[in-house]
Amino acid sequence: MNRAGCACATIVILLSLHCKTAAASSWSDGAGFRSMEARPGPSGKAGFTLMNPKATGVGFTNVLQGDAFLTNAVAHSGAGVAIGDVDGDGWQDIYLCSLQGPNRLYRNLGNWRFEEMDIGDAACADQLSTGATFADVDGDGDLDLLVNGISAGTRLFLNDGKGKWTEAKDSGLSRTASATSLAL
Repeated sequence: MNRAGCACATIVILLSLHCKTAAASSWSDGAGFRSMEARPGPSGKAGFTLMNPKATGVGFTNVLQGDAFLTNAVAHSGAGVAIGDVDGDGWQDIYLCSLQGPNRLYRNLGNWRFEEMDIGDAACADQLSTGATFADVDGDGDLDLLVNGISAGTRLFLNDGKGKWTEAKDSGLSRTASATSLAL
């Protein structure tokens, strides 16, 4: 599968469709965006496709250990997911939040293969993370990361354009509140 065929990975993940390669599709250019129709795969049916974590490289599981489930008031809510191209390679990368333990960022290598990236403090290992989103907060053309956490507020991590993160502790965002979702 080439880059254009896999670029619809965000749609596939969010809408549970299986995309064909770009050979059968073409990109449409708009003002500041590109789009491509997502079609069901060879079976002709839209729906879920179980993908083996060993094959994809995404081995993340969001679980609570021991009695943490009894004391975590938002355990039923799960945790956040953010999807966007964090390193400027044209592929949609995946950031997954954890209610207990470090969050993870997976670089999209194409052809449904991912590798875990070293994200340092942006893993937010010291908090119960509940929401995340990517947005170009500082206007430099790359996606920055915002992460919510229980009693941790919202944290902003600025991206250097290659997937390296620096926390903006002077962002003015609350670091004491709690939130269970995040979207921009």
